[in-house]
Amino acid sequence: MSNENESKTIDFSGRLFWLVLVLVAAMALSNLATFLMNWQSYNGGYPRSISVEGIGKAYVKPDVAAIMVGVNSDGATATKVVEDNNVKINAIIDAVKGAGVPAEDIQTISYDLYPKYDYTDVKGSFVNGYTLNQQLKIKIRDFDKISSVIKVSTEKGSNLIGSLSFEVDDPDTALAAARTDAIKKAKEKAKMMQEQTGLRFSKVLGYYEYSDNPYPQPYYADGKGGGGMATAEVTAPSIQPGQQEITLRVNLEYQVR
Repeated sequence: MSNENESKTIDFSGRLFWLVLVLVAAMALSNLATFLMNWQSYNGGYPRSISVEGIGKAYVKPDVAAIMVGVNSDGATATKVVEDNNVKINAIIDAVKGAGVPAEDIQTISYDLYPKYDYTDVKGSFVNGYTLNQQLKIKIRDFDKISSVIKVSTEKGSNLIGSLSFEVDDPDTALAAARTDAIKKAKEKAKMMQEQTGLRFSKVLGYYEYSDNPYPQPYYADGKGGGGMATAEVTAPSIQPGQQEITLRVNLEYQVR
């Protein structure tokens, strides 16, 4: 009779062999995949692309004029400067309203009060008066009133008039027209590039657009860019809004086959 308590020997050598073999194969496949990815990148395996630019333009007549008017005051004390400046600004606001501009189109855009410093060997650095610069932004929707707004502002003491610009209150329609023109030109350029180079473009991978519209041009009360002082008799300038050019640049990124 065999002994039931007899120890049994189990051979694990075969299972261990196959386990090691599977691990080695997995590592080899991982290294192979990494090698193939690197090889593709070095040899242009990733999709190539090219960017084509188109510049679109649309023309629209501005419907809003924006102008900055203000008062720059100097004085020995802050109280005196503030009183003098506020009297003139309030007179300008009343005059502009009287010229037909509603209150909601008049906005204070800056109010800067600061000391003026001087220096002497005896006193060193010291405050030698104060300056207050207060400015209003005025929107004028009736262009026939532009000249009269400038005239009454200078008559009431404005010695800062600048940043006269013409705007489109709702530019989306003009931008849409410029975008359509830019995309059309970009596609035409892409077609020409394919014909001239033999390259073949497939799908569009990306779209980018950039606004390229001009900044407002300044206008000053003295006509020299320095902000002239108001006089009793002021000749209102003749303002011509013309038409505004809306420019939009687009880039179409094509995949190259």
